[in-house]
Amino acid sequence: MSFSRPEHTRIFQEKNLSYSFVDEKKDIMYFSSQMIMDHDALKYMYDNGWDYKWSLQNVYRAMVGGDMPTDPVEAIDKIPSFSGEFEKMLPEMKKNKSKNLIIDLRQNSGGFTPITLATLYQMWGDRYLKEQSNWGTSGAQMISPLLLKKNNASLEDFNAQRHSDYQLGDYAFEDDETIQGEITDEARNEFISNCMSSVKDKLMAQKGKPVYTPEHVYVITDASTFSAAFHYAFFLSKMGATVVGVSSKQAPNTYMEMTPLELPRTKLQGSISNALQLFLPIDDPRAKQFTPDLAPTYEDLKRYNFDDNAIPLYLIDIINGKSKGK
Repeated sequence: MSFSRPEHTRIFQEKNLSYSFVDEKKDIMYFSSQMIMDHDALKYMYDNGWDYKWSLQNVYRAMVGGDMPTDPVEAIDKIPSFSGEFEKMLPEMKKNKSKNLIIDLRQNSGGFTPITLATLYQMWGDRYLKEQSNWGTSGAQMISPLLLKKNNASLEDFNAQRHSDYQLGDYAFEDDETIQGEITDEARNEFISNCMSSVKDKLMAQKGKPVYTPEHVYVITDASTFSAAFHYAFFLSKMGATVVGVSSKQAPNTYMEMTPLELPRTKLQGSISNALQLFLPIDDPRAKQFTPDLAPTYEDLKRYNFDDNAIPLYLIDIINGKSKGK
């Protein structure tokens, strides 16, 4: 038996950090992200003396293609910015009064979580800054020589950046600071200054107001959505987005991040986790598996001939009232 692929499925996941309307009325915007990496993350790695070469080659190949310039700065400058693409996309949605935004994180294994945070501010402004301080998320890291090597920093540098006095072997705990009352200019400017974004001037110009807030935001996950991609899906969910598809392989409460290591005698290379994250109370049913709000059944997928893009097609039909979500 052969299945025909609907012509318009070609719009899905054609290119990383790409966006387009999927309907003639321009009511549904589709944004594809196949890795949480961009110009801003690579620029940060390069500026801070991190080992960026392998990442740059992979990201350039995926996002730009062709022969990469030998000058790393020139190569990095050809790669799009996550928040830069939102800066272009959201005004298009505002102009067309588009109600629906689909963010597709299928097959996205992660990268740099910080590059996604500016997009949350772009969509929700001060509301994001206010609400994220009440999410109750927390994390911990052990200060080790491997962690400092990974960050290309001495213990003194590490403490100076955090205004701390940690010693090797100490645990650094991070908890959200609850914000009471309105967001101040100081708090807003501090967030923007620390953002990993190449459009900070545009963020400043928002003055706490969103660029545009879609009425409905949907985020698609699958079994490959992991690490920073899971973080983005979780943060979007906390802001009210509907999670659609298959549970990601990342759990809200789990060990996180990766520190490379080499065994001194055998020279075998590997990695270990260098962080612990707790995003939900330990007794929360979704703490170990972040189940979607909308999960298509076998029969749902069958209606789309098990097309690779059955889930976004299923979601678009739900948005258009042609199908009912379970």
